[in-house]
Amino acid sequence: MSSHFHFQPEYSIRDSIVHRHVLCPDGVYWAVTDDFTDSARNHCYATMLTNYLLFQQTESARSTHADPAQIRYLFRIVHSVSGNGPVFSIGRGSVRMLRDLGIRQDPAPIKKLRSRSGFRAAGAEHLSVSEIMYEKIRRRIDDGYPVALLVAAAPFDWHWVLAMGYAQAEYGRHFLLILDNWHRGGYQIYMPDDGCRLLSATALPGRK
Repeated sequence: MSSHFHFQPEYSIRDSIVHRHVLCPDGVYWAVTDDFTDSARNHCYATMLTNYLLFQQTESARSTHADPAQIRYLFRIVHSVSGNGPVFSIGRGSVRMLRDLGIRQDPAPIKKLRSRSGFRAAGAEHLSVSEIMYEKIRRRIDDGYPVALLVAAAPFDWHWVLAMGYAQAEYGRHFLLILDNWHRGGYQIYMPDDGCRLLSATALPGRK
């Protein structure tokens, strides 16, 4: 399922991590697309937003084990608005739904994702396009915003994931830590355009 997107589990690099930052504690019981195959299809977008709502409900100081019934309840709310995929952007219906749930700040697309504008530090001119995208997303995560990513393994093979943190490993390697909606526990690692192309990134509001 996920192999052709080339995400890797975080534990595969855990011994080499020198710095790690995540917006949510480890141990959260996340939603996966298999939870909803009886009522939805092509629903990675709805699953991603369900996990975002679970993030909104967690406390930063501890992990949580959400009731599966609560997860299905949140998914039904999201799916009633988004419907089945494919979904190509975070639309007005989703924004209204978030407002109805008390999330007043709107999602904010990260514009000019591949542009070098805004990078004035020494050596910035040597950043690759992947590193530029990584830095722009990392900055939003540092501000407390999860980032919804639309990625593509092929022209008509798209998938939504949620970037919840980042990690720096030995030898200067760095990765985003994502919920890929296929693995319930733990984060997967992804570097923009490595294995699958990053099409868009949207910063979602932090905790209320």
